[in-house]
Amino acid sequence: MGFKFKKEDGWTNKNIIFLLVTILMILCSFYNMSWFYQCKEIIKYQRQERINEEEGMNKKLTDNTVRKYKECEAVKSVVFVKTHKTASSTLQNIFLRYGLKHDLKIALPKNSGNRFYYPQLFAKWMIKPFDDPFEPVIIANHLRASPELYKTFPEAKKITILRDIPSLYESSFGYIKDLSKPYKKAGSIEKFYENPMKYYNEKDPVGQSGNDVFARNHVAFDLGLPWTESDKIEDSIEYLDETLDLVILSDFFKESMILLRKELCWDWDDVLFFVTNQRSEKKEFSSDLAQKMREWNAFDTAISTPRFGRISKLIRISMQI
Repeated sequence: MGFKFKKEDGWTNKNIIFLLVTILMILCSFYNMSWFYQCKEIIKYQRQERINEEEGMNKKLTDNTVRKYKECEAVKSVVFVKTHKTASSTLQNIFLRYGLKHDLKIALPKNSGNRFYYPQLFAKWMIKPFDDPFEPVIIANHLRASPELYKTFPEAKKITILRDIPSLYESSFGYIKDLSKPYKKAGSIEKFYENPMKYYNEKDPVGQSGNDVFARNHVAFDLGLPWTESDKIEDSIEYLDETLDLVILSDFFKESMILLRKELCWDWDDVLFFVTNQRSEKKEFSSDLAQKMREWNAFDTAISTPRFGRISKLIRISMQI
């Protein structure tokens, strides 16, 4: 015999069911709200943990980056051997801008030109004197490198720039063809490389104004090497490896900025650049002509070719830092 409400009490089965459902809904509501807030707190906690973890990782990465780049001291002295037709003006702009930004003394040619008495080997007397006794710390104008250059700037980082041979000599021909006797006699780059010895003067390969040297191994000439003596190539490569701190390749210019920043311990803003003195038109040439360029300019080829493999390795290593 179950418990029954009397009808006179005003409770019907319908009322009872409604009451039970209401109580159940209230209980479920409290339970669900509690679960909701609990989940909300868990999510909030997890999110904060994730933020803390990310901040910790970022701080660790930042600390490592600062430690690797800022434990070194920013280089204030640079010798830039500015080779011809290698995008060297773009790199020169970086060094001159840095010097001006930090109020560093920059060496300028005594003859008020843009080259240090080229094609003569560099000598200290070629630098325009200053009003104070302090020595310049940056040199970036065109010159022909010499041992005296490096002695004049003993604390400097020594840097130069090279370029792949076919594109280098296509550019050189277009630049100097009206001033270089061998090129002018040939008339076209194809004709010159058909028989270079027909136009090249072995007795006076430089020429009176230095323009004839552009017809053969002019990068080796700029670097102060015995550019006409093929038996000195191996010794010259060893000399460059021992003397220079960094060789930039214009064919990998953007990537080379990673190496430059690391070598000089500079900020990214310091190695930003804009391209200067770039031609709008470039001549296409055959693989046969390209090979003739490499063979005729064997000294420059020997200097630059091995470095293309080296720089890709150095860039990969630097990007892991």
